[in-house]
Amino acid sequence: WARDRVAQAAEVVRRLDPDLACLQEVDEVGQGALEHALGQDFECVNSMRNDSLPAHDGCAIFMRKSRFEVVGPASQFRLRDAISRHFSDDVRSQARGMAAAFWRELHEKLNLAIALRLRMKDDQNGSTGGGLEFCIATSHLFWDPTFPDLKLLQAYLLARELEAFVQDDSVVLAADLNSTPFIEGVGQSSGVYGLFTQGCVPVNHPDHHVPLRKKK
Repeated sequence: WARDRVAQAAEVVRRLDPDLACLQEVDEVGQGALEHALGQDFECVNSMRNDSLPAHDGCAIFMRKSRFEVVGPASQFRLRDAISRHFSDDVRSQARGMAAAFWRELHEKLNLAIALRLRMKDDQNGSTGGGLEFCIATSHLFWDPTFPDLKLLQAYLLARELEAFVQDDSVVLAADLNSTPFIEGVGQSSGVYGLFTQGCVPVNHPDHHVPLRKKK
């Protein structure tokens, strides 16, 4: 990260004064600089980077140590690695034409996600909440607006992986989904937004890969 970018990110976190901060496009130098800039009460408790890409960046979760403690192991995964856990080999091997290209494009993307379980500590003012456990997660989906179907499937894989990780706990997802709530000029929820807010996306949705790939 450029020095001014680290300073700006640290200033935003300090101004908003959160107990948790989920950041994307964080490289090794930026992570260390942010930990230093945010002070001793903040700690990077989970991070993963794409070291095979030129940017060498990824996602990171910063936690205020006086408010939370980490419970159990964290989760780190590339979205493409979750494909085999949620789609059979037959579905992918039998794909032809644009469908085959879709699966290939999805596998080429190195977008990742991280998550962990936290427990709230009792604060010095005696307020309630101590012992409460929940999960926090962040991710960074593919950027290109011309591939909403790819982002939609990445969002599906993210949701399924988080569902398995959090089990019965609540989860807070703070991510760069590279998506808007609504499709411009259509007045309809985007595929990614609709999936996370409604739990499903109909097959005739304009961001769904079935109608979208037929147009190409």
